[in-house]
Amino acid sequence: MRISTAVFTTLLALPALASAQAPNNRHLFYKGEGPLPNRFFTGTNFSTRVGATNTVAVECFSDLSASQFRGIGASSNTSCAVTGQVYIVQDGDSLTANPFQIILRNPVAPDGLPDGTATGVIAVSGTLNTPVNAAGAAVAWLFSTTWATPVTVPCETGFYLGVALPAGVTSTDALTVHTASAINTTALTGDNPRVPAPKWHAARVDPATGVATRTTSQRTLAMVALTDQATLNIGNVDATVGGGYVSYGLGGLYPAVKAGVRDDGLGCRVEDGANAGGAVSVFVSAGYFPGGISFPGIGGALWVDPTTFISVSSGAIPAAAPFVYEAVMAPPGSIPPAAGTTVTFTAVTVGAAGVRFSNAQSTSL
Repeated sequence: MRISTAVFTTLLALPALASAQAPNNRHLFYKGEGPLPNRFFTGTNFSTRVGATNTVAVECFSDLSASQFRGIGASSNTSCAVTGQVYIVQDGDSLTANPFQIILRNPVAPDGLPDGTATGVIAVSGTLNTPVNAAGAAVAWLFSTTWATPVTVPCETGFYLGVALPAGVTSTDALTVHTASAINTTALTGDNPRVPAPKWHAARVDPATGVATRTTSQRTLAMVALTDQATLNIGNVDATVGGGYVSYGLGGLYPAVKAGVRDDGLGCRVEDGANAGGAVSVFVSAGYFPGGISFPGIGGALWVDPTTFISVSSGAIPAAAPFVYEAVMAPPGSIPPAAGTTVTFTAVTVGAAGVRFSNAQSTSL
C-alpha cells in the first residue's frame, strides 16, 4: 500500500507501557533518521502488512538475524535485552481506535524464519490502541513503547521484532506498518541495497496457522529496537543519489561496491546516552567471535574476532540528545574489489558510564 505525503505531518509519539528505561538507545536497523521532533525515522515510502490482506490478522516482523547481528542489548556475553521499540502504525480510518500489540519472536533456527508457534514467542504486550482523529482518513502514528522490565533476547541466534495487527474492520479500515521499500531517487526515500540483495529482512506470521513467510519484495520495516546498551549500525553511502544517500537498513548489510555506476562507501552510527559527551571508536574485524568475550569492569561484550581488530573511525558522542555519533568510514569509491567478503564491525564508547562495547554488525561486500 502506498502512503501519502500528508501522513508524515501527523506522526505522534504516544505514552509507553511503562516508565522508560534510561537511556533508551536505538538499534536503528532502518534507512535513517530525521530531525527533531520525529527524528526516529525518515525515508518511509510505503505502508504494508508484509503480503497479508487487510481482512486477516497478521504479525509483521523485522528480522535481526544471526548472520548480520550479534549482542544487541548485551550487558555481558551471556545476557542481552531490549527495553522497548519505536515503530510507525498507520490507521486506514482514524475515526475509530484500532487495537494492536508489539511482539518479539525467536527464529526456528539462526537466520531462519520466525517461529510462529506459541513457544516461539519471546514476549507480547497487552493491547495498545491507535488514537482517534476527528478528521478521519488515514493517519500514521509514531509510537515509542517500553516494556515494564527489559525483555531478554538471544545474543547470537537472532530474533524478530514486530507488531501484531488484527483483521481490519473493513478492507480499507485496517492497520499497516510503515516501510522503506525500494529507493525513490527523486523523492529520496526508501532503502538502498545492491540489487539483487542476498536476503530480505521482513517477514510475517499468520497467527491463525502459525505459518511464517518471508517478504517477496524489498521492505525494511519502520521498527527499531530500544536498549540501554550502546548500539552500532552500519550504513552504505551511495554517491550517485542525492550527493551521498545513506541507508542503515538493507543498504548497510548489502552495499553495492564496484557494481556498475555504483561504488558505495560505508558509514557508521553509534548511540550511547550513558556516555553522552564521551568518546567512541569503531573497529572492523574479519568476523564474529563465537560466544563473545566479557571483560571485568567493561560494559557489554566483544563479539568480533580480536585478532583482526582495526580502528576505522573515532570521535565524540554529543553531550545533548540524541547522543549519536555518525561518520563516513570509507568514502564511496575507496573500498577495493572484495565480492563475497564479509566484514564485521563493533564500537567502544568511553564516558561517565565507563567503557562499553556495542553490538556487532556484519556487512557483505
